[in-house]
Parts: sequence; C-alpha cells; structure tokens
Amino acid sequence: MKTYSERSDVAVIGATLGGICCSVSAAREGAVVHLIDQSASLGGKIGREIQFPLDYENCNNFAYQRETGILDELLYYIHKNNTEGNYAGFSRALFSWLESEARLKIFLDTRLFDVEKSASEDKISLLKTISSVHSGCTLFRSKYFIDCSEDGSLSQLAGAPGEKGLDQNEFNFFDNSQDSSFFRAAASMQIKKTNNPSKFFLPDWVKLRWEDNHPSAKIELLKS
Repeated sequence: MKTYSERSDVAVIGATLGGICCSVSAAREGAVVHLIDQSASLGGKIGREIQFPLDYENCNNFAYQRETGILDELLYYIHKNNTEGNYAGFSRALFSWLESEARLKIFLDTRLFDVEKSASEDKISLLKTISSVHSGCTLFRSKYFIDCSEDGSLSQLAGAPGEKGLDQNEFNFFDNSQDSSFFRAAASMQIKKTNNPSKFFLPDWVKLRWEDNHPSAKIELLKS
C-alpha cells in the first residue's frame, strides 16, 4: 500500500456544516486548511447521502429565517446555484463553493483510523487515514487539528476529554453501545394532475441528452 503525506496549518476532521464553516473561516484568515471526511459527499447529515434539511432543529424550512456570516453566504450561494432544486444540485453547489477557497483542500472518501501524538503525549503530531480514491494511506501533519466529526472520532483516537460517540439527539440510529434510537426522519410527497403546464429546462451541467441514451436504458426507465 502506498503512503502519501500532506501538510497544512489546520486539519479539520468532518465535512459537516460545522467543519465546513470552520475550514472556510480558517482559510480566509490565511491558514492552509485540509478538510477530511470519510463519506463521498460534503455536508454530513445535510448532505446528499442523508438529506436532512439545513434547519431541521427549528422545522421552519428556511422560509425567511436569516443567519449571519459564513452560513448566510453559504445559504445564499446554494439557493442561487442549485438550479436543479434537489440534493444533487445542493451537493454540487456546496462543493463548488468550497473549491473556490484558494487555501482549502478537500479530501473525501478518506477515513481516519489512527493518530500519533508527540513524545510528551499532549499534542497530536499526525493523522493516519486510508482512502478508497487512491487506495493508499495518507498521513496528515498539521499545526492544529479540529474535530468536527459527528461522533468525535478524532477525540476518541487521541484520548482527548469531552463528548464522544454518536449523539442520540442528532437522530442517529445507533450509539456506541448499539442500543436502538427511536428517532426517524420521513418525507411525504403529493402527486396530482393539473391543467397548468410546467416547463422543464435542462440544467446546463447535464451533458448527456435523453436522445443519446441507449434504447435499453430508455425502455427500463419507461417501465419504472
């Protein structure tokens, strides 16, 4: 297995909403930042994989509520650039927004499995991760390490004090003891006929036209 090495001023574990805002803030202050997440998409629970709404805690669907600072900028950018109006467009706009930060580098599909500490045992010296992208181990060395993961994985591996494990209040199915959580998320959709035609415009990021699909793919889609 190949071993790669990365250096930065700040390494953030967890591309959650907190990790994203933390990374952008540090990058804009002049730091070289590495944002690391084990999943294939950004956002944690608000990302493409889990698809919780941004304002789930208040349940107001972000009608007119405003935030300030980086979060307000992020929400405005996503509303403007998510032309599809779905989580695929949300994920694409979020990634585009982060990529525009000159000193921020994103590492997805990168799982943290170990840490090394200094000789005095009071400081993390490097992170050990494995990635499915290049099938190798990446060592992250940094001046500062920030744990924004959803389960405190960095804190657990480093033996740092503080909250660890999955938080039942964040609607996970299991905690570290494997006890069931009774929270669940659901969505409902109503479909009805209308006499008002709705126009469809193909998003500019779609390169493959329906006419270019193989006939078997068209048939399978029509059957479904």
